[in-house]
Amino acid sequence: MSQSNFDRMQSVLQAIAHEAPHPWYPSQYAEHHQIDRNSLDPILNQLRLLGWIEIAGWERGKGQAYALTQVGRATLESGRPLADAVRTETRPVTAPLTTRRGYGGDRWTQGETVRDAILRPRPTPVTQVLFGAILLVYLLGMWLAFGAGQNPWEYLSRPDPMALIRSGALIGEEVSEGKYWQLLTCCFVHGNILHLFMNGLSLILIGPRCEQLWGSGRFLAIYLAAGIGGSALAVLVEPSAMLVGASGAIWGLMTSLIVWVTLNRAHLPPPLIRTWLQQLVTILVLNLILSFSPGISMEAHLGGGAIGFLTASLLHVLRFRSSRLSRGLAMLGLLLIPTLIFVGLRSQPQDELGRQLQDSIERIRTLDREFDAIERPDADGELRAQWMKRVDAEFEANASFAQQVVSQIPENRQIKRRTLQLYVGLRLIQLMRLQLEGKANPLIQSEFRDIRKQFRSF
Repeated sequence: MSQSNFDRMQSVLQAIAHEAPHPWYPSQYAEHHQIDRNSLDPILNQLRLLGWIEIAGWERGKGQAYALTQVGRATLESGRPLADAVRTETRPVTAPLTTRRGYGGDRWTQGETVRDAILRPRPTPVTQVLFGAILLVYLLGMWLAFGAGQNPWEYLSRPDPMALIRSGALIGEEVSEGKYWQLLTCCFVHGNILHLFMNGLSLILIGPRCEQLWGSGRFLAIYLAAGIGGSALAVLVEPSAMLVGASGAIWGLMTSLIVWVTLNRAHLPPPLIRTWLQQLVTILVLNLILSFSPGISMEAHLGGGAIGFLTASLLHVLRFRSSRLSRGLAMLGLLLIPTLIFVGLRSQPQDELGRQLQDSIERIRTLDREFDAIERPDADGELRAQWMKRVDAEFEANASFAQQVVSQIPENRQIKRRTLQLYVGLRLIQLMRLQLEGKANPLIQSEFRDIRKQFRSF
């Protein structure tokens, strides 16, 4: 720190001491000395970190007020050069943040909390846990794919769809049948290594700042709510979707930062507000453009962003409003978010034809999962015979059913997709039977691998 900075710190300390026992207002000081008010912020922040001054209130038209702490007064009265006093400080001695009301329901507390969040870096354990969970789930998927015969290196670029499903991917039809946990688990599953890298990097860049500003508990609530909300909107728009990725949750974190800066702007330096908002809006616009790319679920992004924005706004009310009515309405809103998501998913129209197709596909999926164990040389002969009978019965029942569907197929994208998957599944169980009977030549074995991968990719 230069000598000129120490001189400015000395002047500010003396000015605050001169106003005692009344509070000192930087805005009045700047106006009297004809200097830019914002130029005082670095000095004030440094003095606060050293524990020499504290916030003494807030007044409309004057802004934030400051007063000397006992340590600051002793430092000033000691007559020591400030440079020596700073060098002998081994840690900030500012007292822990306290609030005058149980829930911080006044502007003084809000201003103190906001500045404390910026000036006092804290650990961000939730971000680290979430990042670790994403990595662990990806490794789990790789291990599952390896167990199913896929080369781990191939998994990095083209993961086995069945491994993704077993890791927790979202299957739209299964969610509509009641497997609502997939709305959350899919947020920890990722496709290829590039998908993992992009979302992991976004979480590492955005997560710590977001957790620092909101606090670990609120940060986790925003992340989970946005992730579930994004997944839910994707299913509502495309009921047959298969979804993986943390993008919806990360969009929620980005919009929550906009909420934090906007609702706390009265307690932040204007240059900081402009810089942060410009950065956040730029990131959101770039992400919105990327959402139009093939294979990207724009619905998950927009749903996550909207739910993150709403959740953060309600959490802000709970954090800084003392009115019981305001807090009660905010709590009610937070409870309504998952309720409305659940009601929306439950109210999805379910046609009988779609249910029949999905049931047939699920039975073929079960046969596919069991095939590797049945094919092993040491497999029980009786179990293999029973499995073959199930294959024959499934093929006979679904062959006629598939022809019936094709003859009356409606203009419904979801039904068409399921019908195509059923046809691929029927060919798959035919090839499975040939494999078990030892009638599969190299050409059939190659077709079996391709058809199996195609069936699992739906």
